Amino acid sequence: MGKFSSTRSLAWFVILTYLAMALGSVFAFIRMAPAIEVIIDHNGRSQHASERMLAALAESSADGLAGANKEAFLTALSIAENNITEEGETAVIAAIKDLLQADPVQNRTALIEAVLNLSEINREAMLRADEAARHLGAAGAWGVVALSLVGFGLGMILLRRIDSDLILPLEQIHTVFRAHLSGDRHLRCAGRHLPRPIRSLFGDINSYLDETMRMDRKPEEE
Repeated sequence: MGKFSSTRSLAWFVILTYLAMALGSVFAFIRMAPAIEVIIDHNGRSQHASERMLAALAESSADGLAGANKEAFLTALSIAENNITEEGETAVIAAIKDLLQADPVQNRTALIEAVLNLSEINREAMLRADEAARHLGAAGAWGVVALSLVGFGLGMILLRRIDSDLILPLEQIHTVFRAHLSGDRHLRCAGRHLPRPIRSLFGDINSYLDETMRMDRKPEEE
């Protein structure tokens, strides 16, 4: 049973390899989805808030923020303040607040630069998160390729094992019985390094053929 057991084990290895490949693919995509979601929910929200602050500054008059523009600016600033996810955002938001309280008209250029700095911080964070998601996807893809190659190699070994341990012995049995029916009573099953069940089967077939040949000779001797 040794070689049959090893063939069975090899078949299970092939099955488990492709199962691991399928689960690995699902795991990689599951890990990528939250990474992309973080980009959109966290940094994308702060990025949009920065754009709204810049729009409010662009629409304001030379006398500074007032009315709806000021309200829009402060609302966007509040959104950014409640969505701090990156190092450096706290200091930039504090600087924006200080500029607003000091003299937003005189500090208009500095205020725009501070908002642009906030936007740049989140843009760089989005790029880093996107790069991390790409690396994770690439690692998952190469992992699937590696498992596929392992599965292919194991599958080829399994096919050779099935061919040598099962298909060829069955073909030999068929050849021996065809020869026996055609009148060649001396051809027998033989083989080296075969699984124990096949060797036992060959022995039984050869014993049966020997007994059949002896029984056929008895009438002639009588």
